[in-house]
Amino acid sequence: MLFRSTVAIFGGTAEYIALFAKEQGHEEWFYWYVTGCALLSLLVYWRMGETKARGHL
Repeated sequence: MLFRSTVAIFGGTAEYIALFAKEQGHEEWFYWYVTGCALLSLLVYWRMGETKARGHL
């Protein structure tokens, strides 16, 4: 569930953030946005618990 919302937030805003940064003349802002999203994702995955013992399969 978390994965879907993360993809929706990043995927839904990436184009607008990139166009906004380009219009402002600061294209490097988009790369910082992507880096921030990657770091946030890393923190989430680091904090997630192991699901092997609780798996439904």
